Amino acid sequence: MASLRRLNERELAELDDPELIAYARAARGTGEEEDCRLALRIFAFGMETAVRAFVRARMDSHSETAVEEVAERTLEGAVRSIESFVGTTPQEARAFVFTIAKRRIADYLRKERPRIQSLDEQSGEDGYQKVPEALRLDDEADATDTAILVDELLANLRPDHRRVVELSFFSGYSARETVERIGGRDGGADDDFMTEQNVHQITSRFRRELRARLSEAGEPQP
Repeated sequence: MASLRRLNERELAELDDPELIAYARAARGTGEEEDCRLALRIFAFGMETAVRAFVRARMDSHSETAVEEVAERTLEGAVRSIESFVGTTPQEARAFVFTIAKRRIADYLRKERPRIQSLDEQSGEDGYQKVPEALRLDDEADATDTAILVDELLANLRPDHRRVVELSFFSGYSARETVERIGGRDGGADDDFMTEQNVHQITSRFRRELRARLSEAGEPQP
């Protein structure tokens, strides 16, 4: 059995997704289960941006508190559960995490059921609410497409707008808090400042573009 060149947490954090999964496979193959778990947990942490985009796109009509709750539960569950992942590719690992997200969204909708009478019509014979059609996904393709789309959209933003999206859209800060955290600078001339209205406009554009791209990719509208 070949030996494993063990990497510390900092070194693992510098690996890209294919390298992390390859390292996890190698560690598991040599019996280094703790090294495998560490690599997979770092992979799960790296999914944060895509997970938040995934949840927000599918819970766009829900409150910020609800979206944040589901996103956090997904990330916590992914970090705890990823060690049981036995696939061989980053696409499969992403699908594993997005499956958790899909279940956390469905769990939240079930929790809402006593307050929303109309959801009763969606209940199956087992008494549980059926997963809405917008949540029925080809997990592996959906995970890959969502991660790629989010990365592409963020890469196309200028740095200050990307920071606005990261704070306001993904992290859930209010427009005022977002402006305070970036110092009000708009990235243009010295007299250009980011305002709360700018934050709303930038975030709205990103949300519309994400939804449009998801729709073009063949996913149901959130």
